[in-house]
Formats: sequence, C-alpha cells, structure tokens
Amino acid sequence: MSRSSSASSSFNGCVVLPPIISARDKNFLDSVYQFIQSEQKTVGCPGNGPDEQRYIIHSVAFDKVIEHATVYKSILTSIKQAYDDCIGAVRKGHKDATFIRGKLKTMAAEPTTLTYSIKRAAQLQERIEIIKKDSAELDAQILKIRESRKKQTQSPEEASKKREVNSSTKIPGLTFEESLNPEALTKHLEYLEGKLTEIKQKKNSNYVPLHVKAEVDHKMKQTFEQREELAAENEKLRLRYRRMKLLADAVSSWERSDGNIPLLEFMSPTLKQASELKVTDAAYYSMDSVGFEEDDPLKIKASELLLEYIERFLELFEGGHYEAAAFHAANSPHGVLRNSKTMKRFKAITEYKGKFSPQLLFFQALMISSNAVKHPPDADMSVEGVQCALKHNCLVSVVNWVTQKRLTYSEKLAEVIVPLLYLA
Repeated sequence: MSRSSSASSSFNGCVVLPPIISARDKNFLDSVYQFIQSEQKTVGCPGNGPDEQRYIIHSVAFDKVIEHATVYKSILTSIKQAYDDCIGAVRKGHKDATFIRGKLKTMAAEPTTLTYSIKRAAQLQERIEIIKKDSAELDAQILKIRESRKKQTQSPEEASKKREVNSSTKIPGLTFEESLNPEALTKHLEYLEGKLTEIKQKKNSNYVPLHVKAEVDHKMKQTFEQREELAAENEKLRLRYRRMKLLADAVSSWERSDGNIPLLEFMSPTLKQASELKVTDAAYYSMDSVGFEEDDPLKIKASELLLEYIERFLELFEGGHYEAAAFHAANSPHGVLRNSKTMKRFKAITEYKGKFSPQLLFFQALMISSNAVKHPPDADMSVEGVQCALKHNCLVSVVNWVTQKRLTYSEKLAEVIVPLLYLA
C-alpha cells in the first residue's frame, strides 16, 4: 500500500505528509506517559523483566487509551480481553505448577516422616517399660514399709512374747545371788504380779478414754443449762407465789375488817405493790423470809437432799472409803463440804490403806472438781493442798494444779512454790 501511495504521489507529483496529532491527543499521551512513569517509581518496579506491578500499571494505562479512543474502542477492548485471557491462563498454570511442586515435596517427605514416627513410637515404648519397672519397685518398697509399720505398731504383749530374754543380764531389783535363788525369784515374781495388778486397776479406775470425757463434759454442760433454765423458771414461780401471798394476805385483812371499805378500793394499794414487785426488787428480799421458807416446798426438799448428802458423806468417811468420801465432798451442792472443816477430818486420819493419805485424796478431788463447780479452793486451802502434795512427793500434781489454774494464789502460796523453781 505504501508503494502504491508513493507511486500515486509521485505520479501526482505531490508529497504525502504524516498525520497531524492534535493538541488534545498530545496532552493525553503525555499524561499517560507521566502516569506510567510515576506509578512505576511509586511501586518500585524493576527496569527490565516481567513484573506483576508493571503489568497492572500498563493495563490501567491501556484502559485509559481505550476510553480516549472512541473510534477504535471496540477493537482495542477485544485485544485487551485476549491479552488478559492469555495472561490469566499463564497465571493459573504457574499456580498449578507451584501446587503440584509442593505436593510432590510432601509425598517425597512421607517416608522420612513415617520413619521418624516409628522411631518415636519405639522411644515411647521404651519409656513405658522403664516407668512400669519403677512402679513395681515403688510398690515393693511401699509393701515393705507397711510391713515394718505393722511390726512397730504391734501390741506390747505380742512384742514381749517375741522378745528374746537374755539370761545373762541382771534382773532389776535383785542381786546376782538372789537371781540364782528360786525362793527369791518366786517372791520377786509375786511382787511384780502385784505391781502389774495395781497398775491395771489404776488404769481402769483413774483413766478413761477421751470420748468418755467428752461425753461427760457434754452431759454436764447440758445439765448446767437445764439447771439455769429451771432456776429462772423457779424465780418466776417464786415471784408469782409472793404476789399471790401478798394478795391473799390483803384479802384476809379485808375479811377481818368491818367491810365498810369496798374490796377493790381496799386492794388497790396491794395490787399496785404486787404489780411493781420484781425478782431483784429490794422489797422482794425484805419480806418475811422465814415464814416464806417454811411454806416453800422447794426449800424443804433442798434441805432434805442436802441433809441426805451429808449423811452419805459421813457413811463413806466412817466406813473407811476415803477416796469415795473425798470425791463426794468435793462435788457437794453449794460447796457445803468443800471447806477447812472437812479437810481437818481427813487430816486427822493417821491410819489408812493405800499409797496416798486421805488428806491428799481430798485435795486431789477438790482440784479435779474445781473447774466443774467453777470455784477453786481458797488461799489457805490452796497452801495446805500444795504442802500436802509436796509432803507425799507429788510434784507432778502441784505442777498440774498450777498450770491448769486450779489454785487461789497468795503470798503464802508463792513462798511455798518459788523455792521449787530454784530446786528445778
């Protein structure tokens, strides 16, 4: 076509000029070139070689050219679509190749992973065997410790049976000649059997299990609470009785009078006095207590019980049951027998059976019951009790009395106790 045009031009004798670009197209092309250069500089595209960012920039620039070229818009759009499809196919092929390459690497690494898993399983199995072995050794040690504890906690009788007697050792309490004498051995055996019997009796009589003590304390607490409730109820009944007695006396006085004054008017002061009467009122105690106590059945009953209690004490004391008499006196109601007069009775006894004197038994009973009655012996009795215990070499009892606060402290008591501290 160029040849024909040149021929025609030469034939016509005219020169063909290049197409003239308008100012609008020139400005558009300049703006497109500037856009491409500025975007490449912004995203940092490399100078040569394929690049994703350069493709995107030129694709946007091509879209601008398509929008600007109205005559060739359809053909340019078709060209761009063909290029985009081709590039998309290339991209998809690249992704598929990358995926297949990774899958091939994974498949190639499967034998190595399987080998490592088998090796790890073998290591874990070996550790399990070690743990089982250690557990068996620990079970054996625990069983051995339990058996040794059973041997240690066996009863003294079983231990004494299993204990081997060394005949070459000296028998405590006997000389070598006496240990060879059958009569002396028989006598010593009888003495030991008597001591054993005495110890068993003391164990059964002087000691009780802790749960028994707890039960007794609980019962005693309930008894004291019940006694307080009954005492409160008794006070109410006594007050009611006094009011009724006051009203009855007033009615009797009105009957003995001539009856000119109406009963209600005559009883008004008495009713007021009866309504104001209280348990703690002074008028309550200023009444004729002698006549009231004579009429009060509770007082009569209490006096009878107290008399019976004292008679029982005298029976025990005169019968020679000094320990029972001591506890009977220590637990006497209102402490009527917890006094120096009773102590002198026990002190006067010089002939007695047993290791402890009746006076010491009385003081021991006093100290044991002091917490129950909430009233320790007075100062003089405390001094007398400590001296009596020291006289019988019962220092442990004195220490218990002091630590458990069962004594009434005084200067005399300090003079007795302080020297013991220096001796200790």
